[in-house]
Amino acid sequence: MGSGWDFRVIVILEHPSLETTQSSAFIFRISKQGVYLYTEGAIRTFYTVPVGFLTDGESAPRGAWNLFPPFDPQTLDASVLHDWLYATHEAGSRAAADLMFSETLAISECPAWKRTILYEAVHWFGQGSYDSGPERLKRRAAFVHSASQPCPG
Repeated sequence: MGSGWDFRVIVILEHPSLETTQSSAFIFRISKQGVYLYTEGAIRTFYTVPVGFLTDGESAPRGAWNLFPPFDPQTLDASVLHDWLYATHEAGSRAAADLMFSETLAISECPAWKRTILYEAVHWFGQGSYDSGPERLKRRAAFVHSASQPCPG
């Protein structure tokens, strides 16, 4: 018999909000932080996606946007958290980030068929994005900052 602590659960304490950026129609800035509580056994961890973080939502190819639009309300909370975890490596591993993505999709009323496809996609094709996450975070921040500066006159 287990210890009684053999469970995992994620709770969205604050849903993030997004705003457009002037630099790209496909990159959005977090305008209201997202706060997530992940519990595994007796250990609780808070993840906060801060205002100003840049996300592309679901990173599906454009040809798949009819089924998997980048900013689908059923997947938005999970996609923002997953982008943050890939960019910062806060979850400790890619496997942990992918698991939290799947579990956040489950509590966001994402249909099981869609959740399965999205999880498998990040599982099979996410390694490059995870490896480049911290560098991509720096590049996006610099790009958006430079795009928001006035032109010298």
